[in-house]
Amino acid sequence: MLVYKNIQKKTDGSYVLEKNGMPYHIPNTGEFAEEYEFINKYAEAYPEEVTEYQEPVFEQAPVDERLVRLAALEKESNELSQDILAEIATDEDKARFKEVRNEIKAIKAELEAEKTAATLEEIPAVADNE
Repeated sequence: MLVYKNIQKKTDGSYVLEKNGMPYHIPNTGEFAEEYEFINKYAEAYPEEVTEYQEPVFEQAPVDERLVRLAALEKESNELSQDILAEIATDEDKARFKEVRNEIKAIKAELEAEKTAATLEEIPAVADNE
């Protein structure tokens, strides 16, 4: 026996629903036409059981810009180190390589310090036995 739940009608006339516990999209085309007719008749007979489809909203997780900067610096560092190893780097390239490596170290140290501080906050305080 088929069980339809959570029937939602989209603006294009198709339906989004749960069929036997699985999500389905039923358009009024081709292989879905027969099932669409059944769902559409049911929706017309029981409009209180059909809701308007709401597009899901996906919120983007916050991005730590330091991680973005770190990735860019590491890429630049790799490119510069290849030039240095191939002995085609200029003196400016070598100086930039040192700057990049120092900035990478600084960002990593900052991130590690925050990680350590957060870990320490999670450790419960030990009560005095006095």
